[in-house]
Amino acid sequence: MKLKKDTPVERLWNGIFTENPVLVLALGMCPTLATTTSAMNAVGMGLSTTVVLALSNLLISLLRNIIPKKMRMPAYIVVIASFVTMIDFLMEGFTPALYTALGIYIPLIVVNCIIMGRAEAYAGKMPPIPAFFDGVGMGIGFTAAIFVLASLREIIGAGTWLGLKITPAGYVPVNIFVLAPGAFLVCGLLVAVMNKLQIGVGRKDKKTWDPTMQLCGNCETCLKFGVCDGKEAETAKIIEEAKAAGKKDLDKIAAEKAAAAAKPAAEKLPDAAVQAELEKTAQKDTEKSETQKAVEHITQYIKAEAAGETPEGERDALTTLPKTAEETEFEHTEEKMREYVRYAREEASAALKRAEDARLEAVRAEAKARETKMLLERAEKDVADARENVRKALELQESFKAEKEKLAKARDERERALIERMAAENLAKAGKITFIEEDKPVINAKQAPLGSNEEKKGKEE
Repeated sequence: MKLKKDTPVERLWNGIFTENPVLVLALGMCPTLATTTSAMNAVGMGLSTTVVLALSNLLISLLRNIIPKKMRMPAYIVVIASFVTMIDFLMEGFTPALYTALGIYIPLIVVNCIIMGRAEAYAGKMPPIPAFFDGVGMGIGFTAAIFVLASLREIIGAGTWLGLKITPAGYVPVNIFVLAPGAFLVCGLLVAVMNKLQIGVGRKDKKTWDPTMQLCGNCETCLKFGVCDGKEAETAKIIEEAKAAGKKDLDKIAAEKAAAAAKPAAEKLPDAAVQAELEKTAQKDTEKSETQKAVEHITQYIKAEAAGETPEGERDALTTLPKTAEETEFEHTEEKMREYVRYAREEASAALKRAEDARLEAVRAEAKARETKMLLERAEKDVADARENVRKALELQESFKAEKEKLAKARDERERALIERMAAENLAKAGKITFIEEDKPVINAKQAPLGSNEEKKGKEE
C-alpha cells in the first residue's frame, strides 16, 4: 500500500505496521517484556506511552527552531520527563491499582528509546502535524503489540483475559508463559508473524515487490518496502528513468546502461596497428640484457652532461647496474644479519625488562619478608609475655590457695574452741560440772549417766 509521505494516515500506518516499534524496530523491549504479564497492565502502559509520545513530539516539533542543536538531547529529556510526571500523578490519583501494578516502569518511560528515538529522528525535524501523528501512530503500534503479547501470555499462562476467566474448567495454565522465558517466546513468534505479513504485502504490491530479485537484493528479508520501494539504491536511478520513459522492460534498460558505461572505456583503446607496434617494441626491449641497458644509459648521460643538459638526480640512476650473484647473496646475508641483530636487541630489551620486573618483585618480596619477620618477632614477644603472665597468675593462685587453707584451718579451730566453751558453760549452768585450773571441766559425781537426754541436748547446743 503506497501512501503519500508525511500525511497523517501514512504516519499512523507507518507506526502501526511498516515500522512497528516492537515487532519491526525492536525498541522499548524492557517494558514490553516486563509489563505484559496481563492485558490490563499492557493497556495502561501502552496508553501512557502513547500520550507521552504524541504530546512530546508535538511540543518538540513546535520548539525545533528554538532549541540549540548542541542542547537538543537535554531539552528533549526535560520535555518528555514533564509529560511523564503528569501521567505518573494522574495514574496515582485515578488508577492506584494499575499504578501499583506497573510500579517503576511508569517513571522509566522518560528513558524509553521509542520516545527519545522519534523525538530525535522525526519530531525535531518535521512540522507539528506530522510529528503529532507520528507519535500517535508509534504509540498505537506499541500499544497494539504489547496488548496482543500480554493477551497471549495471560490466556495461556493464567487462563484469564482482562481479569476474567475464559478457559474451560479443566484447563491447566502453563505457568512459564507468565514468566520471562514465556515473554521472549511469544515476542519472537509475533515478530515472525509480522515479518510474514510484511512479505505478503510486498508480494501483492507490484510497486514494492520484485519476484526476479534482479534489480534489488533479497526482498524476502527486507522490511523497508515503503522506504526504498523494494529496490536497492544503486538501481533507483534506473527505475526512475524507466518510469519517466514509460518503459516496462527493466532488464533491457539495465543492459543498455551497462553497455553505455562500457563504451567510453572501449573508445580509449588504440587501434590494432598501433597496438601491434607497441607490442613489438616492448618485445625488443625485453630482449636486451640489463648490462646493455646500463651501458646505453651511461652513454646517454655522458653526452647529456657534455651538453649541459643533465637533469638533477640523474647521477643516482647510474647505480642501477645489474647485481652479481655474489652481491645478491651478500645483501641477502646482510639483511639476515640485520634481522638477527634487531631480533637480538628486542630479546635483550625483553630480557632487561624481565630482569627489572624480577628485581622489583624481589624488592617487594624482601620488604614483605622483613614485615613478616617483624610480625613474627612481635608475636613471639607477645607469647613470652603471655607465658610470664600465666606463670605469675599460677603463683598468685597457689599463694591464694595456701592462704585460703590457713584461714579455713584457723576458722575451724576457732569454731571448735567456741563450741567446746559454749558446751562447758551450759553444763556449768546446769550444775553438772565445775571448772578448775586452766578452765578444765571436772565431771561431778552426781552428773547424769552418759547418754542421758540432757547430755545430748548440751552436745547439740
